[in-house]
Amino acid sequence: MSSIAWREAWKYGERAFRYVQLDAGHALGAIRYAAAALGLQVELLPSPIPKFPHY
Repeated sequence: MSSIAWREAWKYGERAFRYVQLDAGHALGAIRYAAAALGLQVELLPSPIPKFPHY
């Protein structure tokens, strides 16, 4: 799952990043509930993209 904060920035301004994180948390919560209902387990994996890329 991913999100692009600048797409939200035009509407929410400085609050965009916070809202993107909140939406992602709600989506992950819904995935965990759906998986649990099916008897499955969700595991978060580390991002393959480095946090501070050296370009």
